[in-house]
Amino acid sequence: MARSRIVSLLRRTSTTTIAHRGAPPPSAPFARNLAPTEKLVENHDAMWDDGVAPEVTIDFDAPHITTGQAAKIWLSAFGGFFTLYQFCKWVDPPSKNPCVPRDFAMVQPPPKTNFDDM
Repeated sequence: MARSRIVSLLRRTSTTTIAHRGAPPPSAPFARNLAPTEKLVENHDAMWDDGVAPEVTIDFDAPHITTGQAAKIWLSAFGGFFTLYQFCKWVDPPSKNPCVPRDFAMVQPPPKTNFDDM
């Protein structure tokens, strides 16, 4: 009796796993744009055309932000990167490296080159 329950349970789990491992559904069909047959306009490079849905490369999603505000945001972002760089330089990560320097493990001195005199 117990054996038949185990066999039926194994049959059920094996059939459900096989059903779930099938092929994925087909991709949605996309209507492709035709290749241009006449000369392109001068500012065609400002369009991102992936063959399905061309869109303007420069987004005009925020017309409420003035040029001054955009410049302030841009400069503050570069100021943040500069501050982060200065902080990393102040922390001095090479001094906290637990490994010995490469010169310590050298058995013989590195070969001399013509660039050593410069």
